[in-house]
This record gives sequence, C-alpha cells and structure tokens, in this order.
Amino acid sequence: RDNHAMIAFSNDLNIVPELSIATDRINTRLPKTIVKDVLLKYPKAKSFGVVGLAYKARTNITDASQTVEIANILAELNKEVLVFDQLEFDLNILNSKIQLANRISDFEKCDLVIVSKEHEQDINSLMKNKQNIIIF
Repeated sequence: RDNHAMIAFSNDLNIVPELSIATDRINTRLPKTIVKDVLLKYPKAKSFGVVGLAYKARTNITDASQTVEIANILAELNKEVLVFDQLEFDLNILNSKIQLANRISDFEKCDLVIVSKEHEQDINSLMKNKQNIIIF
C-alpha cells in the first residue's frame, strides 16, 4: 500500500518511480514464489494454516496482503487451508474453499503453518509445540 502511494505521488510530480515499480513487481510475484518453494520443500503437506491476513498486524486492512494471496493460491491448488487473524475482515477476499480458525490452537492439525513476519507474535503457542512453521 505504501509503495502504491509512492508510485501515485511520483507520477503526480511527473517523476518515474523506477525503484517503487520494481519493488511492486517483486511484491506481486512473492506469494506465488513462496507457495512454489513451500510445495517443493514439503511435497507431502496437504493441510496449511495461514496466520495473519491483514497487510499489517493489528489492523484489518487486507488490501495487497501477501498472506491472503498465499492462502488463495493454496486453495486453488486444492490444498486444505485454514486461516486466522485476530481482527475481523471481509470474508469475500478468500477462496470459498478456505476455512476459518477460531483460535491459534486450531493450527495444530495442519501439516504446515505459514506466517508473515508481521504476525509472528501470534504463533508463540505453536512454536512451543515445534510445529512446522514458515515465517516470511
């Protein structure tokens, strides 16, 4: 979101925001790259937890959220996907195959849990159980 604002601001000033554009391209590719790498490293994983849907922790802003995109990609690949965020959010952003978790402990049954660095503090109980967790 910040990057999109910088691009718009630069364009208003007739400045070509090359670095912001390059950053946006990388950010757009990142969810697909993460899913590809995760599936290569954990080919037997069938169920995935995704923690923290918001763009930034402690907000309910999900625009440009990479975790939402990761969850949707996994669901499109017919993986079981369970998601959790501490705040309410618009369910229409999620693939209809995705299930909502009521609490972090629901992820104990997942083969793998994917968490953005923004939401790392939300998974302390899972880390104690030595669950397979990927933080990006």
